[in-house]
Amino acid sequence: MKILITNHELAHRRGTESFARDLAGALVREGHTVYIYSPVLGSVAEECGAIGAVVVDDLSKLAAVPDVIHGHHYRPVIAAALRFPSVPIVYLCHGVFPPQELPIRLPAIRKYVGVSNLTRARISEATGIHLERIEIIPNFVDLTKFKHQRVLPDSPKKILLFGNYWKIDSDEYHAIAAACGRYGKLSIDIRGESERNVIKPELELANYDVVFAVGRSAIEAMASGSAVILADLHGIGGMVTPSNFDSLRSMNFALEATRKNLLTADAVYKTLLMYDRAQTEIVTSRVRSELNLDLAVLRWKQIYQDAISCQNSKTHFGGRQFALLATHAAVFVNKWRTRDSNLAFAAGIILYVLRKIDFISR
Repeated sequence: MKILITNHELAHRRGTESFARDLAGALVREGHTVYIYSPVLGSVAEECGAIGAVVVDDLSKLAAVPDVIHGHHYRPVIAAALRFPSVPIVYLCHGVFPPQELPIRLPAIRKYVGVSNLTRARISEATGIHLERIEIIPNFVDLTKFKHQRVLPDSPKKILLFGNYWKIDSDEYHAIAAACGRYGKLSIDIRGESERNVIKPELELANYDVVFAVGRSAIEAMASGSAVILADLHGIGGMVTPSNFDSLRSMNFALEATRKNLLTADAVYKTLLMYDRAQTEIVTSRVRSELNLDLAVLRWKQIYQDAISCQNSKTHFGGRQFALLATHAAVFVNKWRTRDSNLAFAAGIILYVLRKIDFISR
């Protein structure tokens, strides 16, 4: 297969950037051709190129037509749909807050996928697609990188705050530090963009007994053998244990869990008391066996095949030009759907038609 992955940017090591890089690498290793488009390139783009993906910041540079588009973020997805209007799209929503994560409706989108119950609900709310038609594929960990697992002590000694949002002078840091002081003699490190960025977390995570993280970062920490407390600036979601593993996985170990409780020193202290080496080993085993990249790739390839085989009259009837016209019309609808001015929407449609007439007359 020839697969085009789109992303808002490829400059910093964040969630969707790492996701795109690792998925692309696995697909390339299996013999697929992977293109990655992002208008903003950087260090992650270089990493994607190093593993064999073709990375571009301009879709006109792609001579080949992909078989399927794996879309992250609405702006690059729109650009890809306008460039390849007859190519089926799989749209993946990773989050609910960043504006670039806003799910959209386009004729070529055959499949919608979320990473959690919350993102699936966000897709349904934004597009009107019924929940049962939206797949959930959770985040994954690349076990070819995360080979090392920590042997935990009976009591924790080393704590890591892992994520781009942690800051050493923040209220959240002081709350965690106060809880760690109350618990015992615990050292605390921070790794992320705001403090010390981590280029290869697979080499560092296994050095810590307890890791405060969410989402993909939490999954990587669990795979490394660390006990994980779900926490971010929205709150604290507790320690991941065998008993709550399934429910937290459906939340992508992220916002849906952390927004329920304030991150206070008392809450952190009570959570630290749940530290249990044996239970953490069970969690690590489940993550490595159930949330690994190989299993994720199998699911994604099936999603791609389903999207390719799912015919859409709006993009096939009348050929490429009709598909392009339908895509342009859908882009206008997406552009104006959140506005109250029907007049503005009508003016946009009229302007589009006039431009097309002028183009044809030439």
